[in-house]
Amino acid sequence: MPGAHDDRCAALVVGRGPAGLTAAIALAEGGVPTVLVGKRSAKSDNRTTALLAGSVTALDTLGVWALCAAQAAPLKVMRIVDDTGRLWRAPEVRFEASEIGLDAFGYNIENRHLIDALEERARNLSNLSVIDVETVALTPGTAFGCCCRPGRIDIPCAVRDRCGRSQFDLHAQRPELTLASANTRRWH
Repeated sequence: MPGAHDDRCAALVVGRGPAGLTAAIALAEGGVPTVLVGKRSAKSDNRTTALLAGSVTALDTLGVWALCAAQAAPLKVMRIVDDTGRLWRAPEVRFEASEIGLDAFGYNIENRHLIDALEERARNLSNLSVIDVETVALTPGTAFGCCCRPGRIDIPCAVRDRCGRSQFDLHAQRPELTLASANTRRWH
């Protein structure tokens, strides 16, 4: 639940986009007390994501798919188009999901709907705490487990989403998280 902290975290996920939210939910669902750190974007993300069968299955397993399936459009046809600009182009190839016994190859969904569903699921997990901050720094810590008092969390494991907007500095295997640190850099 956003803003709620407890003293039982074993993992930290930095980044509040689809990848970070999914990782945090998966850890929490797996029984790992987790802290998710990141600022939810004030802007609505109107880009879309194509979710193929494996992603839909994962979201369904995590209890997220039912929350956003109504906003997803089925991908029933795939086309391969030669866009090389050559004089002689390969003909367009068209595949239909029904040819292989599927209703759809996957689904396309606006990121804002996906993120809303992930956020809703995250709010309902008792061992997932969300800290709404934009910038964090990770520095060496000594405690095993988590001390979720304002400004400091000691953790044995850190996971970062891949989009690169979350800023933090990783120095140790068992880092200490300092919230809203002015001295940060990107970790790649």
